[in-house]
Amino acid sequence: MNGIALRILLGDQAKYIGLIFGIAFSTMLMSNQISIFVGLMLRTAGQILDAREADIWVMDPRVEYVDEIEPMTDMQLDRVRGVDGVDWAVPFFKGLTVAHTRDGMLQQIILLGVDDATLTGVAPRLVLGSVEDLKQPDAMIIDRAGFQFMWPGEEPGIGKVVELNDHRAVIIGISDASAPFTTYPIVYTKYSSARNYVGRTRKQMSIVLVHARQGVDTRLLAQQITIETGLKALTWREFTRATIGYYLRRTGIPVNFGITVALGFIVGAAVVGQTFYIFVLENLRQFGAPRPWASPTARSCAWFCCRPWSSRASVMRSASGCASAFSRSPHASRSICAASSCRWKWRSAQPAPSW
Repeated sequence: MNGIALRILLGDQAKYIGLIFGIAFSTMLMSNQISIFVGLMLRTAGQILDAREADIWVMDPRVEYVDEIEPMTDMQLDRVRGVDGVDWAVPFFKGLTVAHTRDGMLQQIILLGVDDATLTGVAPRLVLGSVEDLKQPDAMIIDRAGFQFMWPGEEPGIGKVVELNDHRAVIIGISDASAPFTTYPIVYTKYSSARNYVGRTRKQMSIVLVHARQGVDTRLLAQQITIETGLKALTWREFTRATIGYYLRRTGIPVNFGITVALGFIVGAAVVGQTFYIFVLENLRQFGAPRPWASPTARSCAWFCCRPWSSRASVMRSASGCASAFSRSPHASRSICAASSCRWKWRSAQPAPSW
């Protein structure tokens, strides 16, 4: 039966190609939209994933995701460092500012300020330059996509000079940072330089990056930091989920992608189902003809021999069935003989008709 069904499927090339095209199109559409959606959601937490050294992110209790920052005073850093189980804690700045190039171009950038001594929080992969060069005066590292966005058509290179809040900054490295949710370039600089680039205020520290001591559970340590300092402390996994969850709740991105995926599934199912339905309607006789052979060979022979012979057509059908079964199995002859003997005895036992 499977072989006959496969030959019927491949026999009509037009329907077969339409069936394959419908399955391929719907599968491609759904997988493409799902992959874009996952990649877009991971972009929202790119800065969290790039700061691999930090186990815990400490922030103001009102902060819900990484792009919504409420500055804190520098005194909070000392309070976090005093919690038992903290190996080290460093300040981290995140904000937006405007960069001016010598060509007169104006571009808003994402400014990330890392600790002056340890440089914790810089993207781990650099295309050009060295992380240690960031300790130089007025030094900054820009991501590769941001460099090409600000200087289109030029190969990424170091030595470019930009102006940030009337302060001079020199590009000393090109990073391969994770792409952000927006198209803004990502710039890394020292924490002290970042405060000058945006203007000094009473509260400037955005986040405290914490590394737990060896053997200390990060979740328990985050809870202890929250209890002792009153700040929100989340592990990097929890902060990533919180950021992604914020965009899922507050934007229409999941609804739009969900509608597209659902339409792809419905269209694919409709095309495939309609094509299969037409196949079945056009080949009902071919599917029904070999039905008796689906049973064991001996049973099929007995069924053909013992059925009432009402006409010559029935005889011919029974004979062809027995012949086919006999050709399939060497044991079919015994079943045929047994069935024929039973039928002969049954007819001999019947009384002769009286005229």
